[in-house]
Amino acid sequence: MRTILVVDDEPMALKLVQTILERRGFAVLTAPGPKQAIEVFESRHDDIDLLIADIVMPEMKGTSLAAQLVKLNPELPVLFVSGFVTGHEIDQAAGIGQFAFIRKPFRPATLVQAVQKMLTGTGESA
Repeated sequence: MRTILVVDDEPMALKLVQTILERRGFAVLTAPGPKQAIEVFESRHDDIDLLIADIVMPEMKGTSLAAQLVKLNPELPVLFVSGFVTGHEIDQAAGIGQFAFIRKPFRPATLVQAVQKMLTGTGESA
């Protein structure tokens, strides 16, 4: 079973992504913010196959969080989700490694397809 760490400061969005992925057979760890995500990752980094992070969060941007976690595991693929994103934030993501982006709101099938691409290594840097 593949394990995904999902980070989003919006509780409803976090629960929605968790529900969609668990119904597709994924194990899902959740964090309501970057600080909690770092704690989860430090304790479970060997188990985590993918990071899904909102880009815009109050404590720290998802791109900064991903950069920290990718330093700990350079093979970690990252899927960014956001309703509000600028070209500058996408440029920041470019240095992270294997990443993709989907815009909120998204259909469950779009999320699952993006996750499968990232886990199989067929995702593209966007």
